[in-house]
Amino acid sequence: IKRNNIMDCLKNISVIITAGPTIENIDPVRHISNKSSGKQGFAIASELSKRGANVTLISGPVKIPLPNCLKIINVTSAQEMFEKTISQLPADVVICTAAVSDWRLVLEKTRIDVNNKIKKSNKALHFKTVENPDILAAVAKSKFKPKLVIGFSAETENIIENAKSKLITKEIDLIIANDVSKGKVFGKDYNKVYLIDKNDCEEWAQQSKKSIAFNLSNKISKILSNRP
Repeated sequence: IKRNNIMDCLKNISVIITAGPTIENIDPVRHISNKSSGKQGFAIASELSKRGANVTLISGPVKIPLPNCLKIINVTSAQEMFEKTISQLPADVVICTAAVSDWRLVLEKTRIDVNNKIKKSNKALHFKTVENPDILAAVAKSKFKPKLVIGFSAETENIIENAKSKLITKEIDLIIANDVSKGKVFGKDYNKVYLIDKNDCEEWAQQSKKSIAFNLSNKISKILSNRP
């Protein structure tokens, strides 16, 4: 499909995109996060905006230029990303590319002083995990469920099987799986992905994240054009 024929095919469609990492503070100077750069989500936000979509980008802390889209909301933690995403519904399409921390850590039996770092001592520190909200599943099961819900699945093994399981349990329409082992994806400009729905799995050759955004936008256009 040539670009000049598809520039406005998504005109006025409302899209929410989550991107980048989340940061879960342990104390004022320590945190848990991941290596997500936000490049893929930003590329998708940029491409869909070029095609006329009204894009709201909800981004964790990143160090790359912001795309030109309708609205950008900056967040830090998974809880913040969850609250902001839900607050922006309803939308026609939601695309969750963000690498959201599944858990946050809290000290057992000790209250953390949020203004001061945990000091080193001879006493062992014992943390417990607290599960963060599942943004993708919450969107899919919302009373404002979008026409199209798309997730990303960062895997290190059993790529397709694990992604298909997420697709089913989270009740979403499409999931994009990639192998993030051995530093292949996070922070890089290229990616190799699998597009998986309930009936099919498409393997896309390695290509730039901008190219993936272009091809995914074509896919979204096709899916929406076939729905009432």
